[in-house]
Amino acid sequence: MAITTTLTSIVTGMKQGLGIGNTRNSLYNLLVGLRAFALGHTHTGTVDGTAILTSSLSGTITNAQLAGSIAATKLAGDITSAYLSSATKTHANTSKWLASSTAGDTELPVFYAPVACVVAAAYAITAANVVGNGTDYNTLYLKKYTAGVLGGTLCTANSGTAGTWLAHQAKTLGSVTGGTLAAGDVLTLAKATVAGGTAIADSQAVVVWYPVAA
Repeated sequence: MAITTTLTSIVTGMKQGLGIGNTRNSLYNLLVGLRAFALGHTHTGTVDGTAILTSSLSGTITNAQLAGSIAATKLAGDITSAYLSSATKTHANTSKWLASSTAGDTELPVFYAPVACVVAAAYAITAANVVGNGTDYNTLYLKKYTAGVLGGTLCTANSGTAGTWLAHQAKTLGSVTGGTLAAGDVLTLAKATVAGGTAIADSQAVVVWYPVAA
């Protein structure tokens, strides 16, 4: 680098006792080099630090996001894409669904969306085995309501035959379709009897979700 060469020549000249004229000329060359450096320098990630690739900055950082301080301790490690994935933002909301229920249709609210979010999965957990057979069971529905108006069914499953819904094990309610919720949306878990239906013990509903930009 020209600046490094100029600095070296100045130091060498001073050590060798060069006249003021030569020293002044070297200082002038140094200033010219510094100006050129300031106008044309590209951060290379060599002796003055590690390059920040523009490809890593594809998103937009707004002024609002920069309004607060970022503590140095938070920057001690690398920020990788894994920290920005939806999986790391996932929440599991568990709520009471049923108190021991005999056969019969019912529908109860189980989730309120505090922010815009996506429902990734839903489960039901019972306190005792649910006994049923191929013709006598309950069908479960996770439903979405926006401002009190039904917006569709996100997923559905049945209570199963004997031994297929065991106590204290999460039973998946199936693949979620249309799981994007607006802030304030409500989910209910409903059961509809098939034939006589089957009794379900005290149960919990679990909604797995992650927030998204509104």
